[in-house]
Amino acid sequence: MKKDVKVITILVLSLIVVILLGYVVIGNMRKESSTNFINSGKILATVNGINIYEGLLTLISQGQPIPEENKKVILDELIDNILIYREALENKIDEDTTLMNQLRLQEIITIASKYMEKKIKDLPAPTDEELNAYYLVNKPYFDRNVKIGIIALPPNKVYADSIYNVIKSGKKGFETVAREVSLDKQTGSKGGVIDNWFTFKQLASVGFVNVDSVAFSLKNKGDISLPFVEANGSYYIVKLLDYKPSNLNENTIKGLLMNLLYSEKSKSYIQSYTQRLREKAKIEYKIEN
Repeated sequence: MKKDVKVITILVLSLIVVILLGYVVIGNMRKESSTNFINSGKILATVNGINIYEGLLTLISQGQPIPEENKKVILDELIDNILIYREALENKIDEDTTLMNQLRLQEIITIASKYMEKKIKDLPAPTDEELNAYYLVNKPYFDRNVKIGIIALPPNKVYADSIYNVIKSGKKGFETVAREVSLDKQTGSKGGVIDNWFTFKQLASVGFVNVDSVAFSLKNKGDISLPFVEANGSYYIVKLLDYKPSNLNENTIKGLLMNLLYSEKSKSYIQSYTQRLREKAKIEYKIEN
């Protein structure tokens, strides 16, 4: 049963890979009788002149070993997808503007991300001096873990402020409002409560940078934050439900901070790199501020 699940997972991946790789050669596919993938190992099969290389199976499995008994299954799925792909092109699927733009966006974002991954690989690790300074600034926040409640709201300041005023006026409690209006249905159904306890920067590591910062700025149990904007544009209101000592030692904290500091340096590098590109580019906005 487990092997079947693994095979199904790999087959799903194969479909995604073929769609993405297919787009790279989509312009040529309609002009030429056959277009091959880039040579990557021995040829396992050919489909109407298209070579399927061993490296494609490695790509599909994301570098994980593929059992010999599964290779033929994956190869057949790949062949089926290529045949469907070619048939789709013959029926002018590439004239679907929405689909083509979607694939183009995926290509741009994937290549840009991979390129910047390579650029930041060579960034020097934070020095001991940088780490110690960073430790002194952030250590107090690591002294406790927190449990919080959240209310996620649309990107509308006036509305967010009105919800906050309802809570602060005492007309309705935080939990009641969370159940009624929070866009996060999972926590909203629990009155906004998140079950986990959090260490400083733990929420930031999964994309909630401002929620993390606000959560650890609240001092007393029951404190409620003003509405603030998260990176995704949504407004949030946070309530500090409880806190307890974290009991983390200095070495553990410094280990966490080393990763955070490197992440921040990488982010800063990407921002400055992008800014240099923008300064050399000709950018004309066609929208009103």
